Amino acid sequence: MILGTWELSSSQASIIPTINYPPGNGNLLKFTGSGYQSYTNGQLVKSGTYAIVADSTVETSTGLIIPAGQFTHRIVYDGDNSGNKVFLQVTGTELRFVSGYFPVDGGSGRLYAKQAADH
Repeated sequence: MILGTWELSSSQASIIPTINYPPGNGNLLKFTGSGYQSYTNGQLVKSGTYAIVADSTVETSTGLIIPAGQFTHRIVYDGDNSGNKVFLQVTGTELRFVSGYFPVDGGSGRLYAKQAADH
């Protein structure tokens, strides 16, 4: 589902306009079977384990109206269920995350583009 390397292409927050990132920006997420690595500007900033779990609460968790069948899973990093739920959707070569509650300026979204296989 999300295996491979993904590069940040845009981000948005409730009160901040969408920010677009150029290709090659070095903001990456790399996923293996159960591990992940997060890079900012090409530098490893975090790594650990992740799990993808079914969750049908995206609308109540984010305050958004979501089309049926989308964002039906969330990702849990390092077994930590204490923060905002982070929902994900993979469509072709795009990986989208949405979290937080948008109606009270607490929501955010990120779009990642799938990178070609490492050589």
